[in-house]
Amino acid sequence: MTLPSFLIVGAMKAGTTTLFEDLATHPDVFPPEDKEPGNLNQDAVLSPDGRAAYERCFRRCPASKVTFEASTYYTMLQEYRGAPQRAQSLLGRDLKVVYIVREPVARTISHHRHMMDSNEIGPDINQAVRDDSRLIGYSRYLHQIEPWLDVFGQQQVMLVHFESYIADRVSVVEAVQAFLGFQPRGDLVLTGFAANKSQGKLVDTRLSRSLSSSGLYRNLIRPILPSRLKNRAKQLVARRSTASPTQISPETVDMILEQTSRDVSGIASMVYPELEPGTLPWKAEDARARALGDRG
Repeated sequence: MTLPSFLIVGAMKAGTTTLFEDLATHPDVFPPEDKEPGNLNQDAVLSPDGRAAYERCFRRCPASKVTFEASTYYTMLQEYRGAPQRAQSLLGRDLKVVYIVREPVARTISHHRHMMDSNEIGPDINQAVRDDSRLIGYSRYLHQIEPWLDVFGQQQVMLVHFESYIADRVSVVEAVQAFLGFQPRGDLVLTGFAANKSQGKLVDTRLSRSLSSSGLYRNLIRPILPSRLKNRAKQLVARRSTASPTQISPETVDMILEQTSRDVSGIASMVYPELEPGTLPWKAEDARARALGDRG
């Protein structure tokens, strides 16, 4: 049966869903029913039963196409370890890995809003980043991607600069497609669609969760429903985010920048589009200015 030939491994709140949808438009690619199965985070995936369960995630992929998944869980080292080794064992040494990275303060603010929408955390972001290590930890990009680099090597891993991707999705998607070995088809990208924007994003309700988890939807409707219609259907049954977080403080911004500085400098030579030597993916003063004038 079919298994992924490439993975998107994160980062959370850095455009992975939009990139998943953009790559799924390619005629040689068949997306799974669940973009984020996360099976590679468990040793069970290496057992016969676990492998069979993982294969079932991609059972509808035709033999003429390749498939993939986009599990941000694979770069959440606070909770999970060993995914790169399991991926190599199950998917082979030639696996390609894509990791999309966003300015760390903006990602942290967006992550906090996401947790508020899920009723996981309170509105005070300044307290939250001190109480929950994940908020900064998932922005420590070098730390999170190093296990994948150690296993597959830099030539098999592509780091995508989120802000450049959002500014010019077609050219960045074509670069990712070329890295993955496909003939670039950026002309198929639906540039008017961007998933999971924090401000006013769609949040699941009891009805939307019930419908999306039903066997009828997952097994019969979802596999044949185009992405545009799936997104329209979600708009009808979900609600808009009304999260209103506390304004981030200058001290909290500086703490995030300080704790992620090594990671930012460490990935500078690896991100796409390529940077001038000696420059960083994001300027600290720009990140600070944006954060202190924005609720996320």
